[in-house]
Amino acid sequence: MKTIKDIFDKVMEETYLLQGTVKIGDIATALNIIDRREPLIKMLEKLEVPERDALLAEFLPEYQRIDEECKIAIAELKTKMELEFYQNRNKQHQVRQNRKAHDLYSNNAISEYGSRIDNRK
Repeated sequence: MKTIKDIFDKVMEETYLLQGTVKIGDIATALNIIDRREPLIKMLEKLEVPERDALLAEFLPEYQRIDEECKIAIAELKTKMELEFYQNRNKQHQVRQNRKAHDLYSNNAISEYGSRIDNRK
């Protein structure tokens, strides 16, 4: 019983760590924790001991609550990161367009359009 309890404790420890890293927004560490937690969960699934069901009933509600909370937070972070990515991409595009317009106007670039603007001055 000591060994299976240790595995359950380790799964819960990793779950609490996951909860904390998701709250601070550290996705890379969260993914690392998920990768460390998966083999432990698979190990618990394979163990066929009578104590497993009693321990599972004890740990499962808390585990499911935290896991669901983390899934929601990760989805929110993903949406936020995608939004920031597209905003950044739009800013980069605008900077390139502004640079092109500046170069054309100041005649730093060889262009018929830039020359026509300068000739009007």
